[in-house]
This record gives sequence, structure tokens and C-alpha cells, in this order.
Amino acid sequence: MYCNYCGKETEPNAVFCNHCGAHISVAAAPDLTTQEPAPAMPELPPEPTAAPPTPPPVQEPVYQPYQAYQQAYQPYPPPVAPAPKKNGLAIAAMICGICGFFCYGIPGIVGLILGLVAKKKIKQNGEGGSGFATAGIVCGAIAIALWALVITAIVLGITWTANNTPYMPSPPSHWLDGIYGIDPLLSFVRTVLF
Repeated sequence: MYCNYCGKETEPNAVFCNHCGAHISVAAAPDLTTQEPAPAMPELPPEPTAAPPTPPPVQEPVYQPYQAYQQAYQPYPPPVAPAPKKNGLAIAAMICGICGFFCYGIPGIVGLILGLVAKKKIKQNGEGGSGFATAGIVCGAIAIALWALVITAIVLGITWTANNTPYMPSPPSHWLDGIYGIDPLLSFVRTVLF
């Protein structure tokens, strides 16, 4: 038995060809042992002796004037004006205001001042960056207030501890203990650290 597609010999009861994988149909398989002669080619009609007809003349397209197309043409929209330049003081104010939270409030003071100056210059020059200046003012003010509270709490804690610690003179056990007036502070530091 032979494959219909590749013509290779396959097993007698095979459903698929071992070589190309095509489905082998038993009914449609040609018998290659007896070949029939190929049908004869039909005769071609005689070539015409007359010249071929000439093609119709090519017509040039008629272009309309430019004004006719101008109605359908939509020009590009006008360019958008660039955003105003950001004020450098406003950006510096915001950065200093944020840094004020981490550096004992000192950059917060700078951020507050720079923010106020930047707001004034932005109104005068029409520059951008008003939001940056506002952020510098707000962050700087909050950083100053928070660090003022923290420092006040530390000072009050030291003062309260110094006033509420009983003073008992003792022999100096440390080289700083002999210094006049430092005993309350040292006792506070010792209770906190040790």
C-alpha cells in the first residue's frame, strides 16, 4: 500500500503514513501497479494574426485649485504656551521645610523664610511654583513647632528631675561629681542611662 501524498510504501493495514503522517484512505489509494495513460492535451486555438486593439487614451486627472481643498483642510491647533518657569526659591523652601523635620527644625526656619520670599516674587513675576512655596511655609512652620515642643519637654524634664531629686552630698565617686552644681544633672543622667 502506498501513501497518497508522499508516495512511499506503508504497512498494509496502516491508517496513517509512517513518513509524512497523512491519513491513508484505502478507497482513494491509487493502484500504482497498473498505470493508465495520461489524457491527451487539448489543442490550443490558433493565434490571431490581427494587431491587438489599442488601449483607450489615458485621461489626465483634473486638479481643482488650492482654494477648493482649503475648506476641507484642518490646520493644526495653535501651540500650547509652555508652563511658567518654577521659582527656585519655592523649590528650595519646600526642601528646607521637609528637612526641618529631621534636623532639629533649623532648616524649617530657612524653609519658612524662603517660602514667604518666594510667594512675594511669584506674585510679582508671574512665575510658577506657588504650591512649592506653600509647602515650604507649612512644613517649615510645623517642623519648628514640633522641635520647639520636643526641646521644651526635654528642658522641663531635666528641670523637674533636678528639682525633685534629693540632694545628698556624697564622697566623689566620679571625677565630675566634685564639680559644684553638677550633682543633680549627673543623677538625672545616671537614672536615665544606667
